[in-house]
Amino acid sequence: MEEDISELLELIHPGETKLIDGLENLVLTWKFLPVSAPNPKNVRIMYRLLKLRELDSPKASLCLVHGFAEHSGRMINLAIFFALEGFEVHMVDLRSYGHSGGARGGHNLLEFQDDIQQMLKQVRPNLPCFLWGHSMGGLLVTTVALNNPQLNFSGVIICAPLYKSSSAELSQVKELVMTNIHDAVEEMVYNSYIAPSCLSKDDLYVRSVINDKKMMPLFGPGLGSSLLLHMKWVMINSRKLIHPVIFYHGDADTLTYLNATEEVYNKCSSNDKTLRKLKGVYHEPHHDLERKEFMMDALNWINAHIGSKNFGNVTGFKIGLPGFPKKSNTWKYGFIGFVVIYLIIAWRVKVRLSPLKLMSLFRYLSKLLWPLALILG
Repeated sequence: MEEDISELLELIHPGETKLIDGLENLVLTWKFLPVSAPNPKNVRIMYRLLKLRELDSPKASLCLVHGFAEHSGRMINLAIFFALEGFEVHMVDLRSYGHSGGARGGHNLLEFQDDIQQMLKQVRPNLPCFLWGHSMGGLLVTTVALNNPQLNFSGVIICAPLYKSSSAELSQVKELVMTNIHDAVEEMVYNSYIAPSCLSKDDLYVRSVINDKKMMPLFGPGLGSSLLLHMKWVMINSRKLIHPVIFYHGDADTLTYLNATEEVYNKCSSNDKTLRKLKGVYHEPHHDLERKEFMMDALNWINAHIGSKNFGNVTGFKIGLPGFPKKSNTWKYGFIGFVVIYLIIAWRVKVRLSPLKLMSLFRYLSKLLWPLALILG
């Protein structure tokens, strides 16, 4: 089904539709895609395709992956820019975001990787393909590229990636709780404390973020623990990144860390890698005041990498992280065993000692309960 492009663009950048020539030549269609089994709740993801209406032979495919709390509609200005340049632009709302199904904030990055796989299956195999991710999408795109060196991407564009974040700095106690007991408290949601004003210097855009009812800056403990694990894994394994890649990061970004992007850039093994530090730019370069210059630079890099390499089919797509820990109940059984032993000792002492000695020993043994205090934090 077709969707109103002007309406989407006006929601994020009011008045910009009047400044773009050829908008009427574009067509935006959408549909729902199934996700891979097991899928007991029949979750489906919303997929969008934007292209020139009368263009039979696009230059290449461009697949966009949005960030945390967002949806694909917030990347429509970026999609329009490239569609007018002759690209087919593919987008999805990751499950639990935008128009896609799933509990809000209740899914994880392993499931999001499958959403990217479903989007890549819509790409024409006889076209060059570029994969673009922003923020959490940048973390996801990096993970997909690391897991799938066999995929024939002509280039990977990683923008303000969520490798480390001021919003993901947790105490050891909170991290322990989130990574070990998230199954027991999966219905809980947490505030990410992301300030819309840190996204862009464009005041009208910031206002649109606040008014967007589909923006969901909350996350469950499962998503939180998945983010932490992916961030750590990417920082360790970034040397395995071999695709042609360009990193963009604003030096005024206070949400994700430029030094983490520099670290991944320095470690990755790609023979064709570039890092662009954007002076004075906030977290979302495609929505900041310098967005035209930013998009033109990205276009130039992509045009230089189109070549004759076609994407082919999505075969052998790997989801997950090498060494991704399996769920274990060892810590639970250990804690229960500790409590049982403690109670046995306390009972035997109560039988043999006087009340005065008993109280002294209880005070001593109570100090052994520090694991419980640590877990409950």
